[in-house]
Amino acid sequence: SSATFSSNTVSNGHAGAVIKLNGFQLTLSGGGATLTNTGSLISSTVSTVGSGNLNITGVVATTGTGQLPNVTIGSGGKLTLGAATSVYGDFTLNSSVAGALTDGGLILSVYGSTFNRTNNTPGNYTATGTLTFASSTAQQLNPGGSLVLNHIVINKGSAEVLTLTASVEAAGNLTITAGSLDLGNFNLNLSGAPSVFSNGGSAYSTTGVGYVVFMGASGNVTGAGTFGNILVNLTVAANTVATQSSINFSGTLYINQG
Repeated sequence: SSATFSSNTVSNGHAGAVIKLNGFQLTLSGGGATLTNTGSLISSTVSTVGSGNLNITGVVATTGTGQLPNVTIGSGGKLTLGAATSVYGDFTLNSSVAGALTDGGLILSVYGSTFNRTNNTPGNYTATGTLTFASSTAQQLNPGGSLVLNHIVINKGSAEVLTLTASVEAAGNLTITAGSLDLGNFNLNLSGAPSVFSNGGSAYSTTGVGYVVFMGASGNVTGAGTFGNILVNLTVAANTVATQSSINFSGTLYINQG
């Protein structure tokens, strides 16, 4: 059945150890809790998306690179990553706490269908690392409003698509390693100096009027994948967005400033 631990250390400290939730929920509440996950905390099968859920309603720090199931940061919760983390399920951010999700400059890989930010409080995701979409099936990025990410990586099945459901800002780089990105009617705003858009995957496209927008001081574009709509609107008019390879372009290029 489901269980709740309050202000405790939960240790899964052996590399071969597996904790199975089997469709139930593990809630970590209270302050100063530590989740040591050297093994795997899973729904039912390793490296497989299931229905088990890790519910964070307290202040929790993680150590260890073990897998996690679906993760929900609920009201009042805060999760600080201490190692690169793979989530075999959906990730839901529903806390207004400052830094409710703090990635610590590390990689957070989501294998479920959705990264879902349902609380739009600015600053509730302290992003200095990389958010990676790694599923072999279709995924959605639901960023809510006023979200600033750092690096975004799309590394999916070659025929699979990540769909954006609202506009989002990335202060770092955008990388499509495998799979496709569909912006629909929304913008992905790159505000780095420079921001690098590397597209070695299948395609970046839009089924609506969305753009990848270079809005920082400068930028670079590279990769053999197909590029869709791009808007250049740099903060420094004399600077450039430079191509670092031949570009396969299928969309609208709009240069407003730069």
